[in-house]
Amino acid sequence: FSPFVIDRAGERIYFERRFVEEKELALAVARFCREPVRDPSGEQVTAFAAFQELDWKTGRADTAQDEAVAFALRHRFLVVTGGPGTGKTSTVARILALLLLGDPGLRIAGAAPTGKAAANLEESLLDSVRRMKGNPEVERVAALLDPKRIFTSTLDRLLIENPSPLPFDVLIVDECSMMD
Repeated sequence: FSPFVIDRAGERIYFERRFVEEKELALAVARFCREPVRDPSGEQVTAFAAFQELDWKTGRADTAQDEAVAFALRHRFLVVTGGPGTGKTSTVARILALLLLGDPGLRIAGAAPTGKAAANLEESLLDSVRRMKGNPEVERVAALLDPKRIFTSTLDRLLIENPSPLPFDVLIVDECSMMD
């Protein structure tokens, strides 16, 4: 037994327990992502084109956000990163609205490390929905995303109060930088 592990490249030192947890998580994500790629419905493709027309804050198209949304419609796992004000929540709101267009019965959960962060996630999604205006197709799809239908909680509460696997089709984890 050694309390420390140095990675193969010799660049990082880990506590042995954290090293094992990281490898287990990486393997679980890789297994999860092996599922076949799905094709968006025609209705989702049409709505995606309407969403592409403009960024809700600047009035300009945002290619990075469009790429993230397109990726999310075809894959099971996505990490959205960026600094404050870069459109992460708007991107997630677009993804959720389009996923709901494909399956209105989706069970969605949002979680964050703290109660305040969880409440901010819910409010941010609601604000993003409010800003989806100006195009009848966008407004129709945005109306599907009722933040009240998204179960939000702290990560601890979500994991403690729910069985494994979680009873949700979509899980949004916010403020990952606050997690260990």
